[in-house]
Amino acid sequence: MRYLKRCQKFAQRKQSKSKKYHSFPKAKQERKLHVKVANIRQDYLHKESTKLVKNILLLL
Repeated sequence: MRYLKRCQKFAQRKQSKSKKYHSFPKAKQERKLHVKVANIRQDYLHKESTKLVKNILLLL
């Protein structure tokens, strides 16, 4: 009886840990995606501002 209870507790702990760790990679993926989108936006703004400056310098 005690052996059975101990095995059940171990299985429950193992299962709860596995549930907790399965959600982690998804959050990590989401964070990476947000960083990627931020970098794309920043790159676009940098390119556009460079174009504006070059156009202004050509007009002068």
